Amino acid sequence: MYTFKCDLQYVYMGVIPKRITAELGLELLDLARQYWLRAYEDHVVVALEQSLTAENVLTILGAAMLYDLTHLESICWDFIDVHIQDIISAKNFGDLDIPTLCKVVKRDSLCISEADLCLGLVL
Repeated sequence: MYTFKCDLQYVYMGVIPKRITAELGLELLDLARQYWLRAYEDHVVVALEQSLTAENVLTILGAAMLYDLTHLESICWDFIDVHIQDIISAKNFGDLDIPTLCKVVKRDSLCISEADLCLGLVL
């Protein structure tokens, strides 16, 4: 309900929420895409870029790939390269879909040894 309220505030008053969490941002992104609100989508994407954490980067990456947001996807990959140790320790890492997991593992730019990566995948 709050997501829809945020969208209505943007459409009728041009107001964008001051604080957009990753969860809210993903919901707003979905609605912005549905209603073709390009400027609103751009604001939400910036908020998502600023809210990246080891716990949410894979979810945001998935949305970026789904909506073909190449700039956001690139930022997610850069974040993953640097923070892979924290990401594989995150509780939601095991929920990653196989195609995306393969893309992560195949990256040459990860800041982690292959042994540590394998241990992270197993644990």
